[in-house]
Amino acid sequence: MILEAIMLSSEDRSTPNNYSDALIPYEFSMRYGCPGEFRYTTLIVPSETIEESFEMPGVAGLMLTRSITQNVVQKSGEPFTVYCIVWNDGGDDVTTVQVKDGEKVVYEKIMAVEDGSWRIAKMDVILDGTGEHCISVGDMTEAITVE
Repeated sequence: MILEAIMLSSEDRSTPNNYSDALIPYEFSMRYGCPGEFRYTTLIVPSETIEESFEMPGVAGLMLTRSITQNVVQKSGEPFTVYCIVWNDGGDDVTTVQVKDGEKVVYEKIMAVEDGSWRIAKMDVILDGTGEHCISVGDMTEAITVE
């Protein structure tokens, strides 16, 4: 929203065509013989930050606080949102982004990404069954606890 406000407040800035959840971005065009080269980065899952207090070793009575970020425990059968950045280092092309729970595909999304550009994939994932689940997108993985 901040990026959009900045672009709308200036005449010489416009909304980039990769800044949306549209299947095909504005001015996208594929060419024969110019395949895309896709890679994925920055896998984001729901997380929370908690503060933990501890006594400084060797100094009686001195308490310190540190922040710890941890993945949020999810509920079985309820959706939660996962994000990643889809990069295309090749020609304009379409890819299917898959979220896997182990070897099982639990979500997939078709995305068109222009050459030399990127898009943010927003995916609503549902995991069934309690316990630890290892979700992955490309070669990125995150451990998700489901109750």
